[in-house]
Amino acid sequence: YLRERDPQLPVIFLTSRGDELDKIYGLQMGAWDYQTKPVSLDYLVARIHSLFQIRDQQSGAGADTGLHVSGELEISRNLMQARWKKARLELTPTEFEILCALVEQPDGVSYEDLTRATRQGVVEDNTINTHILHLRKKFRQLDPAFDCIKTRYGFGYRWMCR
Repeated sequence: YLRERDPQLPVIFLTSRGDELDKIYGLQMGAWDYQTKPVSLDYLVARIHSLFQIRDQQSGAGADTGLHVSGELEISRNLMQARWKKARLELTPTEFEILCALVEQPDGVSYEDLTRATRQGVVEDNTINTHILHLRKKFRQLDPAFDCIKTRYGFGYRWMCR
């Protein structure tokens, strides 16, 4: 039934049956993943998120093929490059993904969403804060007056240069 509705829908079997034959049978039936109980909720959520990312990459969904412009910022997802006032920002892949998340969500990005943007699994809020600190420093190296990343206390951050 699920395959008829959406052939690209990731299917995960969550079961207490842990025999190797059960796992093989589940995967042969078309499951993308097979998890035996008990499993932590955090791990299960991470697996689900990972499977949707794989599906999106395979189908090309969510791929930004062009240049995204927000005020003085230009982002090219294809090249994994960002420019501020025409000067190239030297960003790590994690900083680049965090910047993209900030620009793509005008109402702000929660710590949870920023954690997903890092693609590093379990990340503390302080780690996100450190990445934001480094991003701000890199922008200020190019423009000492830079002040576009705003803190949303108790929530996350927001990009404020449109």
